[in-house]
Amino acid sequence: MGGWAPATVELLDASRLPDRTQGEIPDDSISGNRGKMQGATGAATATDRQATDEILVTGRDALQYLPHEIRLGVSQAIPSPEFHVGGAVRWTDTQGQISRHEVNLMAMQGQRAVVVMASTQGRSGWWQADQITYDFVRPVGEALPGVTAAGAIGR
Repeated sequence: MGGWAPATVELLDASRLPDRTQGEIPDDSISGNRGKMQGATGAATATDRQATDEILVTGRDALQYLPHEIRLGVSQAIPSPEFHVGGAVRWTDTQGQISRHEVNLMAMQGQRAVVVMASTQGRSGWWQADQITYDFVRPVGEALPGVTAAGAIGR
């Protein structure tokens, strides 16, 4: 694997307008476990804040916090992702009650990417979700952004 490298930004042209799906999705039993501390990697706790946020997971693992319907949409759009970025964050109020969950992620395979932005208030049982699927024009043989031929991050 390669070492650290400066961050790069690659702009890709879309081959068409993106597909966008928005709506409220009912929670299900799998993502209903999101209130637990499993997979927690740290917390931000500043005395001048009204709430704390806790990063539950990052990257591909953020999918596990979403309802089945959203996970299915991502896997249908991107069956074998080559690149993932994202995270799941839990927000609590000053009394320690969960006030919100938020999951933002992007998965990419070849010339297609799907972006999901989803949130739920407390334990409402519903997720507000926005899924956008992009198809890009990419020269044949060009690597994904941030991934080398050997699979190391940061090219």
